[in-house]
Amino acid sequence: MMNILNLLFPFSLGASADDWLNSHPHHSLTTWEEVKDKFLNHFFLESRVEAIKEHIVNFKQAPTESLFDAWE
Repeated sequence: MMNILNLLFPFSLGASADDWLNSHPHHSLTTWEEVKDKFLNHFFLESRVEAIKEHIVNFKQAPTESLFDAWE
């Protein structure tokens, strides 16, 4: 798993995500797919993702309302 993404990914993480990544033994995550799946499963629970999808699907904008105001 040695490429530019591997080198830059840790710098894109916040404190809790960085702690999560560092909690794995060195070289235990060997593919980008493995990192992605474990990261998403840890930080984006399926129930949370479903709730966000539901919110997006049910988005409504009043006829005189701006998109910005409706989304807020």
